[in-house]
Amino acid sequence: MVKRCRVCRRTFAPRNSLHRVCSVECSIAFASMAEATTLRRQADRQEKREFRERTESKGQARRKAQAAFNSWVRFRDAGRPCISCGAMPDPKRGGTMDAGHYRSTGACPQLRFDPDNCHLQCVRCNRDLSGNAIAYRVGLVRRIGVQRLARLEADHPLPKWGVAEYREIARTYRTRLAEARRGDYRPDDAIPLRSEGYGTKTAQEGAHDAAGHRTEQGRGGNAHMLPLRGGDPDGKAADAKPVPKTTLPAVPELGARPAA
Repeated sequence: MVKRCRVCRRTFAPRNSLHRVCSVECSIAFASMAEATTLRRQADRQEKREFRERTESKGQARRKAQAAFNSWVRFRDAGRPCISCGAMPDPKRGGTMDAGHYRSTGACPQLRFDPDNCHLQCVRCNRDLSGNAIAYRVGLVRRIGVQRLARLEADHPLPKWGVAEYREIARTYRTRLAEARRGDYRPDDAIPLRSEGYGTKTAQEGAHDAAGHRTEQGRGGNAHMLPLRGGDPDGKAADAKPVPKTTLPAVPELGARPAA
């Protein structure tokens, strides 16, 4: 069996299947060629990346920002029940929980990235019941209080977000998610809680009735908080260290117009 040298194109008898060149000189030249090929491919990938950024539409940037925000919401509410019905993830549906908006992104796009407006919902509430808004409102009163709910239900001016603003929002929530996973950053409501009265129900107990409301309240007296990763339910262990605060790029304020 003979092979053709990758450099000088002469035929030679290889020692094994990985032998590609005929001599030491050709081996050195082949290594230089491989390095040049790698650099060229890296430059091509960088050029394509820059081209995609230059030609990225507002819709594409908005979808990326929404995906980053939804991932952060899922991490923030991990371990919490559905805000509408109180059911925990259903294994029959793959344990999927959606990041559902109280005021939908179509009806109120200015609250698309508002943390108070987006919480985990089960697939049944978010998709089959179109958000289950009545039960969602009850859950918001329990979770964020009446004052913050009133702010959500007030009128908000529509911001003129562009590609740059959407990219900044996506970058901000990716940074927050990465730091939260490392334990360097934790928002006030990022600790998975089950302190709501309906947070201890199973998927069967949290089933809806025909009207789409909760059939029963949770077993209120035994509501509890999930332990933190360190095993301390209240986060007040003697050896607990304060979480350092980090400076993150600010998300554009609701209703704020971008600088000219």
